[in-house]
Amino acid sequence: MDKGVATLLAKDCCAEKSIYEQPKMMASYLWSHYSDCWNDPESSSAYNEWAGLLGEISGLSLDAGCSVGRFTFEMGKRSCLSVGVDMSRAFVEKARELCMGGSVKVRLPMEGLLEDEIEVALPDHLCSGRVEFIVGDVTALPFKSGIFNTIASLNVIDKVSLPLAHLKEIDRVAAPKNAQLLFSDPFSWSSQISPPQNWLGGNTGGKFSGYAISNIASLLVGDIPSGIAPWRIENRGSVWWKIRTHRNHFEHIRSLYLKAVRP
Repeated sequence: MDKGVATLLAKDCCAEKSIYEQPKMMASYLWSHYSDCWNDPESSSAYNEWAGLLGEISGLSLDAGCSVGRFTFEMGKRSCLSVGVDMSRAFVEKARELCMGGSVKVRLPMEGLLEDEIEVALPDHLCSGRVEFIVGDVTALPFKSGIFNTIASLNVIDKVSLPLAHLKEIDRVAAPKNAQLLFSDPFSWSSQISPPQNWLGGNTGGKFSGYAISNIASLLVGDIPSGIAPWRIENRGSVWWKIRTHRNHFEHIRSLYLKAVRP
């Protein structure tokens, strides 16, 4: 444990070399998660839209791949405890700093070497205190099976080397009854992150040919055998979200979602 942050990894990793440990990436994700909280005119409503897809929350919640924590806080409003897990130590430290202090400062790139320091303040409605953040691997979650009633995986599965392992781990830690899952991703597959044979879609042949959103739905309901206990798909659609590089450069990304339940 360092700076009050628990690191629960099954194996050694090189997280310090990750792009997600860099200050500019931190600024991009803090803006993406919280810019609507200070009414930035360029912000998106993505996190409010995702939160609106969840049903009544009971018990424990897990934000698998929490980044800088916005959705962990969203689930913490209604959970006994909401746990955010991410491989990036920098992201987890910043999320926990925001949790403990209510605000953090960040230097937003503006143009070239120009930066603007702003304060990101957590709105009162997100300050429940029922949240925690840890450094962990979403393909080898450090929890016993069947303990989470609500699980979110937002824009994560195309960022891990073993996408199917991530999906199986989500299923493993989900409660066998009274569970809900919100899964969303743009499926920006990259061979630099994972070889194409590991992707759950985007291929022209093989077990996971075609589009990933359809394959993942089939995995969840059991049409593609994988050992995943059956879920029922309750809703599906898309949410547009944004990420900012500097004041004149944004990415506008469509993330396809599945809302699944296990009554």
